[in-house]
This record gives sequence, C-alpha cells and structure tokens, in this order.
Amino acid sequence: MKNSSNFFILSLILFYLSQTAFPQTIYYVKTTGNDSSSGLSWDSAFATIQKALDAAQAGDQIWVASGTYNPTSTYGEGDDPGLRHFRLKDSVEMYGGFAGTETSIAQRTNYGVGSSNETILSGNLGGGSNCYHVFYHPDNTYSLSNSTILDGFTIQNGLAAAFSPHDHGAGMFNGNLSNPVIRNCTFKNNSAQYGGGAIYIGGNSSTYVNCLFYENDAMGTPWSTGGAIYCNNSSPAFINCTIVNNHSINGGGFYVLSNSILTLNNCIVWGNTAGTGNQIYNGGTVYLNYSCYSNSSNDIYGNSVNTTSCITDDPQFVNSSTYDFRISGISPCADAGNNSYCNTTYDIRGYNYPRKLNKNTGEIGTIDIGAYEYKLNDDPLPVELSSFVAINKSRCIELKWITETEVNNYGFEIERRYNKNLEWMKVGFVQSSGSSNSPKEYTFTDYVLDEGYYSYRLKQIDLDGSYKYSQSIEINFKIPEKFVLFQNYPNPFNPLTTIDFIIPEDGITTLKIYDISGKEIKTLVNSDLNKGKIYRIKFDGSELSSGTYFYILESKNHKAVKKFIILK
Repeated sequence: MKNSSNFFILSLILFYLSQTAFPQTIYYVKTTGNDSSSGLSWDSAFATIQKALDAAQAGDQIWVASGTYNPTSTYGEGDDPGLRHFRLKDSVEMYGGFAGTETSIAQRTNYGVGSSNETILSGNLGGGSNCYHVFYHPDNTYSLSNSTILDGFTIQNGLAAAFSPHDHGAGMFNGNLSNPVIRNCTFKNNSAQYGGGAIYIGGNSSTYVNCLFYENDAMGTPWSTGGAIYCNNSSPAFINCTIVNNHSINGGGFYVLSNSILTLNNCIVWGNTAGTGNQIYNGGTVYLNYSCYSNSSNDIYGNSVNTTSCITDDPQFVNSSTYDFRISGISPCADAGNNSYCNTTYDIRGYNYPRKLNKNTGEIGTIDIGAYEYKLNDDPLPVELSSFVAINKSRCIELKWITETEVNNYGFEIERRYNKNLEWMKVGFVQSSGSSNSPKEYTFTDYVLDEGYYSYRLKQIDLDGSYKYSQSIEINFKIPEKFVLFQNYPNPFNPLTTIDFIIPEDGITTLKIYDISGKEIKTLVNSDLNKGKIYRIKFDGSELSSGTYFYILESKNHKAVKKFIILK
C-alpha cells in the first residue's frame, strides 16, 4: 500500500514538471562583446547576433544593445556574400533597443531612428556590397510560429537584386511557413528588384505591430510591385503601423495578390508613390479599420477596399521632409484609433511613450492611429493655422493669417508666385509671437506693381530649422482706374521713403518736391507714362534738412498734393 502511495505522488510530481516550463535563458549581444564569452550577461555578451541565434532554443530570449549589426551567415545557401542573412528562430524572442545595462525589457527607451539606443540590422556589407535580404525565412523549409518575436530594431539596406526568390523582400522575406510577430521595428532604405522592398509575405499570417515603413522601394523592372510590402497568398495583419514615402512601379505601399487578405487596423498609409496604385494595388481583399489613408486619384487601384471608421485627411506628420513621422497634436489621427486592436503598452519608441493617451490631457484615453502616440508636452504641437487670406488694398496686397496654437515656432517666410507660371520667391519674413495655445494674428503687406494673379504661401519655420508649407492662396490684383497719389511710407522718415501713384490715362506726368515756402526742391518724375500700373518712386532726403515738405503729382487734367516730414 505504501509503495502504491509513493508511486502516485511521484506520478503527480512528474506530471506537474511536464506541464511547467523551465526558466528561459537570456542571451546578451553588444558591439563590444566577445563571441567566446558565455553571452549570459551584459558583461559577458556575445559580439554577433548570429552567435546568440545559434545558441538560443525555444522559449529563450536575445537582448541586443544599441549599435549596427550585419548578417554573417549564408545558412548553407551558397558562397555569394549577398546570401548572408539573419534567420529568426522558432519561439525565440529577439529584442533590440537596449543601452546595455537594463534588467528588464520594459526599461528600453529611445530606440527609434536616430535615437541613442537605436539598434540597426543592416544589409550593407561594405565595399558596395549588400545582402539580398536582412532576414530570410525561405518557403517550405523554415517554420516560425507566432511565438517568434522580433522587437525594437531598425532594418535597413537590404538589396534584393538577384535571381528569384532573392529579388523579393529585401528587408525581410517571410515564406509560407513563417508567422512571426514583428513589433516596434522600422524598415527603411530597403530595395527589391521585383517585389516587396521592405517585406515579402508569402503564404503566411504574420503580424506587424507599431512598425514604421519608409523610403523602401521596388523599382528594378517594369513589373516591380510593392514598394513596402508584397502580399502573396497570405493574410497578414498590420496594427498601428505607419507606411509612408515608399515607391514602386505598382503599389507604392502595398501590392496585394488575388489570393491574399490584408488587414490594416489603426494604420496610416500615406505619401507612397507608384505608376499604378500609389498606396495600395489591390488584387485581393483589403480591410482598413480605424485607419488613415490617402484616397485621391490613383491611390487605390484594383478592387475597392473595405473600410470602417477611416480618415482620408492629411495625417499632419511633424515633418515628413526630415522623416519625422510623429503625428502632431492637431492630427486627425490623434485619439482616432480603436483600443481593442492593440494591446501594447508603449508606442514604437518604447518606455516613456505610453499608448492610449488623450491628446488634450495626456491621461488615459483613446489610442492614436499610426506607429506613434501623440504625447502632450513632449511631442511638438506645430503651428495650427486657422485662416489665411489676401486682401486687395489698391496699391498693395495685404496678407492676414491667424494661428490657434504655436510651439517652437521661429516665424513665417512669405513666398509669392506671379501668374502661376513663375517660381516661388521669398518676399518677406514675419517673426513668431512665441509659443502659445491661444490665437495670434499676423499681417504682411506686399507692395506689388502689376495687375494679375498672385499666389501666396507661408513657410512656417521651427526653432530647429525644420519647416512646413501652408496651403497656397490666390488673389486677382486689380489696379483702380483713377488718379491716386498715395501717402509716402514711411512717414516721418530719414533719409529714405517711397511714393506710389496711379494715373487713369496715358500722358506726361510730373512728380516734384517743394519746401514749406513753395520753392521747388527736386523733380522725381517728368515722363510720358502709361496707365494700368502702380508707379513706385524711391526718394532720398539725405541732402534736405529736417522739416515739412510737399510733393505734387500732375498728369493731364489731374493734380494731387501730399506732405511728408523729414526727422533728423
């Protein structure tokens, strides 16, 4: 009886152990490490990611400190250096973005592009050579479950420019057995000759969360497709991703084949370019839920997309010209997502940048659309322009504009274009009133000379030198058909001033200066002039003493007198 009891207890213990996972192993990698070390702490870190991948088993983690890392193995694919690549390992989690001192994943921060802890996986091998893929998970032979995670990396400079399949998926090639979860990663400057500059997704259900895709392309042939992503017989999900400024012949953002189902939740698809289908070339089925996408001519090609609570307005990036794809506080994407789609605690930047914040209070609220969450008092709130108008003032055009809010605003350059067929030119600058969350009014006077159509735009410049243009406005400037002598400006003056006048008919015209006694001092104009324009005369009073003077305009049967004051 006693033996039976012991056997029963032993069986329970064995059953419990069989159902309990042993503690995972964490392998550490940093650029100053050593592959001969154990890799089990930051002090004994490996030097290469490949060494950690070779050592890791299912359930393990790999922590990679900031720096740039290149693939070193071809995994038996051949001797061509271009075949070097990384391969994720099934059920292994690989995290980048560490400073090299952290004791938990949650402590990572500032690992976005250009930040202090950015961790780069680069296909640039030096000497003009690039890997065909930064990550390559081939069809039929390589399986990755959704317990496989890549998180916190910048993936760049893949160049898929060889024979098939090495002309697809320069940043990452996910074959038909590969279903990893990719989080908090940036794919940039990857180029595929045929399809999927950033990622090729073939026959799988991989997932992408809090990821940014920009300046990837597929441009090598007339049939190149999917500047960022190529979907073939697949059903991937993109959650809170930003896909912007990617380029291809067909499908600048996405190319979706007929056997694919693409789901985009809380995503921004904007500013991509292609000969056909700037944003999406849709031969399959696309679901856009709580997303922001451009829906202008040639943006969506092929099958219509299925949309739920989507936005087609400009997402108002902080500065796309400098690749700053954070959204501003005035973005329509702020507080416009659906909380149920995303369960991540932080945005693409990591710790200190929580998800699901109210844009006005910074407290817990509704998630934003895109890879970045707007953070009150941290992310810039650029100039919010509420009005911009041009007014005909007979001898000039007066510009007026109002801002609702301003942060880090240096000022406004005013640019003008005449009759639509000339280049924009700077005509003035107005200093900002400073950071403000209340309306501010500005004016600028442009003293033009000729009739015609004038266009104006504002170049709003931040303190860091970044800038953004306003929408342009247009005015048809008409010169009055009457005799007008305008008051000089400035007045009083020393020593320079300007005198404007208009005549209603052609003829001999004179403009003369007289002193207070009526003595003629100087003749500024004595010519046969044409009507239909504003005449602008510069006068230098350096040789005159302080006092009051008169200027008289005469033309045919018309005469007008004004006075000015010189103060020295």
